[in-house]
Order: sequence, then C-alpha cells, then structure tokens
Amino acid sequence: MLPLKNIKILDLSWYIPGPYCSMLLSDFGAEVIKIEPKTGDPSRRIPPFIEGEGAMFIALNRNKKSLALNLKAAEGKEIFYKLASKADVILESFRPGVTERLGIDYDGVSKINKKIIYCSISSYGQKGPLSDEIAHNVNSLARGGMIGSKAPCIPGAPVADLASGMFSALAILIAVIGRSKTGKGEYIDISMLDSVVSWMTPHLIGFFADEKAERSESSLVGEPLSYGVFKAKDGYFTLGIIEPKFWLTFCKAIGREDLINDQFARGKRREEATKILNSVFSQKTREEWTGLLKQLPCAPVNRLDEIPSNPQLNYRKMFFEIGGIRQIANPINFSEFRQKVNKPPKIGENSEEILIDLGYDNRKINFLKNKGYV
Repeated sequence: MLPLKNIKILDLSWYIPGPYCSMLLSDFGAEVIKIEPKTGDPSRRIPPFIEGEGAMFIALNRNKKSLALNLKAAEGKEIFYKLASKADVILESFRPGVTERLGIDYDGVSKINKKIIYCSISSYGQKGPLSDEIAHNVNSLARGGMIGSKAPCIPGAPVADLASGMFSALAILIAVIGRSKTGKGEYIDISMLDSVVSWMTPHLIGFFADEKAERSESSLVGEPLSYGVFKAKDGYFTLGIIEPKFWLTFCKAIGREDLINDQFARGKRREEATKILNSVFSQKTREEWTGLLKQLPCAPVNRLDEIPSNPQLNYRKMFFEIGGIRQIANPINFSEFRQKVNKPPKIGENSEEILIDLGYDNRKINFLKNKGYV
C-alpha cells in the first residue's frame, strides 16, 4: 500500500506551484481531485502540446481526477462543500482574497471540517504590503535576489514556482502528522518570494557576514575561483571545486601549479588567474575537460536533448512513459514504495464518478451539466 493512500486532496490550483505540489503527493498514493473551471486549467492551453494538451499540464497532473466545476454558482459551491467535508487537504493558488469572495476560504471550510488542512500558495503571501500585487515566477526571483544584479539572468527552471510547490508538499505532510497528534486542522500560507529567499540562504548569510551587497551569482560564499561555468573549445562545463585538496589536484591536472595559492584570490590577482584559466580551458573540448577532470567535481553543461540519454538518470529510472507519453519521475526513491503512474485527466473526465460518490443520481447530474455547473 502506498503511504499516502486515503489522504484526499482537493486541488484548486493552476499552472505550476500547486499542481507540482499535488503531483508529488499523488505519486505516493494521495487521491487528488483537480477542481478546475469548465474551460480547464489554463496550462492545458500553453504550447507545446502533447495529444492536444499543454506539455506542462501533462507533466504536472498525472495520477489526478478532474472535476469541472463552476465555483461562482451556488450549486457549484454546494458540491465543493460536500467534497470539502470529507477531504483531508485543500490546495489553492488564487490571489489573496479570491477564496473569501468565492465563499470557499479556510474559515468557511473549517466550520464544517475541523480537521481540514488548507494550503494557500501566492506570490508574496496572504498578508503584508505586497500581498495584493500581481506577480509570477520571474518577479519573485527578482525580489528574492536570485536573478542577480550585476548581470541579471533568469534561471533555466521556474525556481520560485517549483520551490513553493515543494515547500507546500512538505508543509502539508507536516500538518498531516501534526493533526494525527492534535486532532486539529491547519491553515498553511506559502509565499513564492519566501521560498526563493529561503533558497538564497548561502548568499544572504554571506551578506549578513560581510555586508557585501553584490557577489558572483554563480558562486558560493567565499567565491572560490574554481566554482562556476567555464567555456571550453566547443561548449561549456562546470567546476564545483571547494575543497583545497581538489583544487591542488586540479592545478596539477591542468599543468598550472603556479595557481595553487589562488583558489580564493581577490582583486588584480584574481583577474590574472581568471584569464589564465580561460586561456587554458579554450584549448580543449568540453568532452576532453570532463574526461581529464573526471575524478573532480566537474560536469558538462548539457543541452535539453542530452538529458534523456544520460546513463545515470536512466539507471535511476528518472524517465518513464504513461500511454506513450514521456514523463519525469518523482525523484524520491524508497526501498519499499513505488510511485503511482496514471495518465493526466481530460477536463471533467471524472465529474460523473465524483458526483455519484457524493450521492447524486443521473437525473441531477444531467441537470447540473445542462446548467453548466459541472
């Protein structure tokens, strides 16, 4: 039996943060009912497409059921509250204040389900001077300092979206454990900006130490010369050399023992050492450098098309197919549990099944459909 079996989640969220959170939990048994408008989660319509659905939607919504529901209608809210009365978790990512206006907020739900765990994900949090501002991933990254200030660059992955989704999954599990001890529900307020700042700990702790407002966005505290992205003759590779013993080995491997004392060089000497390294790196290909430095923290900068063929990722089964559609696996590996794998649902695919479970008969279901409530 999967560990989260019998945990029922009503997922009202769209796009990335909430769906990523509920997918992580559904992979290990949580029953997730995705409540979406009749037009569907907007990510269904974002290209590129796989079998007519947005690829991002396909990636983040496996193992879920879909209930198309008009939450603005009284009949839609009635269905929602019937589901909420039996749910363990509600997850939403509306802008602050929307759930109150719809009449589906934590205060309302907790009156009929004292044990409900209600998780809200927003850009800047439910309260505070920025809570009403509209923002997405890039805005939270910018405010959190993650895109840098010297040469701002958006990370290759939507870090604020994924981080807030991951913190939400962690928070929900903590609340489930807490409820088993107290018997009480919980309201969870997750901010994308807070999530980014938490992941900026290595940089911010450096600022707290020396109050240096700008530092290399690619480096750790201390800014070792040997930590970053470097250009080879035909592409790029990375070095993650922190330990002095590895720096010593590196200097000997590239034939530049004169750099042994320059791992943390500053000022003019750092500029000189950087020029020397760039010149050395330009003499060999990416493949040659990663081969020569195989015993050190060195890796190529891969293109997207190189990732699915990575032997380590394939050994760890990080890719699989559901009905011919490729998916990225949950990276959590247990000795006993294996993740669930079901195709993402079509809009409202499970509406009838869910309504029947709630006690609606066919006549009532047809009435709700004809009126556009489901």
